[in-house]
Amino acid sequence: MGKRTRAREHLRWETVGLAVSIASAVGVAATSYRTTQALATVASEVDRTHRTIEALDAVINAVGAAGNARRTFLFGGEGVDLERFDASAATARSALAQARELAAGDAEASSRLERVGALVDVRLAALEDSVTRRQRGLGDDGADAPSRAETELMTALRGAVVDATSDPRRLLVDQEARAEGTAALAKHVDLVGTALSLVVLVFAFTSVRRDAARERAARRDADEATRFLDSVVENLPAMVFMKEAEGLRFERINRAGEELLGVPRGELLGKSDHDFFPEEQARFFEAKDRQTLARADVVDIPEEPIETKTGRRWLHTRKVPLFDGDGAPRYLLGISEDITARKANAEALQAAKEKAEAVSRELEAFSYSVAHDLRTPLRSIDGFTRALMEDNPEALSDVGRSHLPRVIAATQRMATLIDDLLMLSRISRASVEPEEVDLSAIATESAAGLRLTAFERDVRVAIAPALKTRGDPRLLRIVFDNLLDNAFKFTAARSPAHIEVGETIEDGRQAFFVRDDGAGFDGRYVHKLFGAFQRLHDVREYPGTGIGLATVQRIVSRHGCRVWARGEPGRGATFTFTLSGEHATNRPPVEG
Repeated sequence: MGKRTRAREHLRWETVGLAVSIASAVGVAATSYRTTQALATVASEVDRTHRTIEALDAVINAVGAAGNARRTFLFGGEGVDLERFDASAATARSALAQARELAAGDAEASSRLERVGALVDVRLAALEDSVTRRQRGLGDDGADAPSRAETELMTALRGAVVDATSDPRRLLVDQEARAEGTAALAKHVDLVGTALSLVVLVFAFTSVRRDAARERAARRDADEATRFLDSVVENLPAMVFMKEAEGLRFERINRAGEELLGVPRGELLGKSDHDFFPEEQARFFEAKDRQTLARADVVDIPEEPIETKTGRRWLHTRKVPLFDGDGAPRYLLGISEDITARKANAEALQAAKEKAEAVSRELEAFSYSVAHDLRTPLRSIDGFTRALMEDNPEALSDVGRSHLPRVIAATQRMATLIDDLLMLSRISRASVEPEEVDLSAIATESAAGLRLTAFERDVRVAIAPALKTRGDPRLLRIVFDNLLDNAFKFTAARSPAHIEVGETIEDGRQAFFVRDDGAGFDGRYVHKLFGAFQRLHDVREYPGTGIGLATVQRIVSRHGCRVWARGEPGRGATFTFTLSGEHATNRPPVEG
């Protein structure tokens, strides 16, 4: 009975060891995933910092190039030099805009960029004035060597750029150090976890064999434990194999190994890699096996190709030596995971990402090209119509003259439509970078801007304090600009008008709303509100392009949430949207 009890105890420990092995493998996988995500985040930060520095370098280079092109133009008066000047000035402003966009959300960096922008504006304005004077025949100031004022201005600009890039450069060093630390941690976690899993699995195998040989009285219990472990190994999705240490001939292989190699185990057992694989591959496998036995440690092979009956496959293999009682290596245990599909998916994903980025760039270029091409004839229509009104009014009848303001208004409305459509397109492609945001502050700033355009009206805006959530502050400012602009617009007939910004609970989730007591809308047509160009009111009474609410819906959707509206004709409207799954406590609004 004593031996049988000990056998049961061994079996129990073996079962626990297997559970620990599986739990360890799961833990390693989870940790690896987290470290991979951390690496991706750090890589994104490093890329953003690089782009900021490159953009500011481009500003300096473009301003310098504009100065050179101006000087060449003043000497020779060639049109191509003027084109170079315009292109350099445009490049400087574009690079500065890119740097500002990358610094969005960083108040200190934005402040430094504002100083750079002011100096750039001053420099470019001076250069453009010099070119204009030359074109008008008023002189060629600037054709000689740069003046002391110009030199001091460029020195100040370079100093401002150096100041603006000092923090990003220090941050870049920190980010790269973090990336190295995260990569090292991922490697150590993977190796330690793998070693633990393999050691526990080896312990289970050797324990079963030792008990079966040493305790014949408990053979039945030991056999049951062996069958249990064999069943687990046999049904593992990864290939598990064992080779004897001297000749590296296969001693054991599970079903996954048979299926992967396409060779029955009866043909594998007792044979080596040289009997099945091309000579070059066989030598590679044998070298790794010998390395594992010599190092007496886990050898990890992240990727290795293998020729099988079904074609080339890619494996992630870990190998560990098994020792006898004297400490000499007796067996080599290996676990190989088929990563062919994962590798193909990663390559396909990378290719798809590159293709999508290329398409996105082409689409953006096309959008701007179309916008430019549409604006040019619009400017011509507007300009010639105004010229007709001012220069040849007597050539038209009273009816004809009355049509011209309508033509101008229509061209201006179409230009606004083009701008709104481009914004909607950019928002659809813009990346969402969530962070902790204060919606109360955003709404307050937006309302203050709208008050300047409606200073003669009595509009009372109540904004609840401390409306906190997570989201992209740049995009959320656009949401409040559109919703509050609508509220101001549709309360034009009321005095005083009331607008409220607050929070509520919808289906257990935190939600925010903008409510007004204006014109409202018929609830039967609420499904049209968030479509582009959809309007429920006469444009002559309430002007607009019909893009604002579509923009709001697109931004909220990019945050993975939703927006909806309620209203009644003559009794106002309420627009509500969610941004997170957090609960909220209603706070009374503060009227401003």
